[in-house]
Amino acid sequence: MPQITLSWSVSLLFENLPLVTALRRAADEHLNVVEIWNPYSVSVSEIRSTLEALGLKVLLINTDAGDLAIGEWGTGASPGRVDHFKRSLEQSVEYATTLQIPMIHAMAGNRVSGFSYSAQRECFLRNLEWALSLTKGTSVRLLLEPLNNIDRPDYFLTAMSEAAQTAAELHDERIGIMCDIYHLQRGHGNVIEQIQTFAPLITHYQFADVPGRHEPGTGEINYINVVKAIAGTGYAGFLGLEYRPTLPIEATFQMLRRIIADAEH
Repeated sequence: MPQITLSWSVSLLFENLPLVTALRRAADEHLNVVEIWNPYSVSVSEIRSTLEALGLKVLLINTDAGDLAIGEWGTGASPGRVDHFKRSLEQSVEYATTLQIPMIHAMAGNRVSGFSYSAQRECFLRNLEWALSLTKGTSVRLLLEPLNNIDRPDYFLTAMSEAAQTAAELHDERIGIMCDIYHLQRGHGNVIEQIQTFAPLITHYQFADVPGRHEPGTGEINYINVVKAIAGTGYAGFLGLEYRPTLPIEATFQMLRRIIADAEH
């Protein structure tokens, strides 16, 4: 079985805490690789000094989500928000290169009234081409993440097939898919079949159970078989734990260790 390592989303695991406090909690729990949704409320210099002091590494950040007050959740496919997307990507690249973060999730954002699907898709492709040119010469990879259309009914990118087609059209190995098993099961099902189909383009996985987006082992997803399927594709990267815990943190870790151990047999 290929070596699979865990990373942890402090943005959900400690979602009610300020970022620096969440990072300290992660270090207290001996989590050495973390993911952050939106680090931009804290200066890059403060995050760098915090990471160095705590011995943490950041694996992944998102581009800025935009104006949450009006429901934005990214602006990559929003024709009227190209300037915002470019500014947010520039900011993400600054954080990624300074903090040695290898992956940025380029958030597609919502369907926008007054624009056709094809117009938004063209906008997203052009924005991603620009983003790839901006990151050329760096070690940063860009990720596309389909979100389920139950939790995010207005989101532009909702299917693995759409993400795969977009990545294929860009013809660049520096762009890949972030496959979130929670979103995949909640929105489409056929999880193992989709893992096997899209494995060549999947750069990163994230885990949570359905319903509730809680720790694996609390819901309907057979994570032992899912981990076996992922390993069967030859994947040897990180599994990002992006869940809201229902139990004390250490108890959720024990559940995850049992799932991985059972998958290895």
